[in-house]
Amino acid sequence: MLEDEYGCLDELGIEIKSNKEATENNTVITNTVLYTSAPGAEGANSAEKEGFGSKVAWNVLVPIITAVAGSLVTALLIRYFQL
Repeated sequence: MLEDEYGCLDELGIEIKSNKEATENNTVITNTVLYTSAPGAEGANSAEKEGFGSKVAWNVLVPIITAVAGSLVTALLIRYFQL
């Protein structure tokens, strides 16, 4: 459709990269700019290296501790403002 409207677009100087090269470039950008490891990047992702104890801590214990701390702060605020 574009070539029908604008003519031959082959000589515009647009470089088409292979999918592998684009993936490598995206990984480099992600690692350097965002300071994270992209899925599929070389080496294992830190989430993949987590042990069972770490997963239990982050998925069970941390939410429970956060809920208890939030409840205590809320109770203290309610008691403070009722006086």
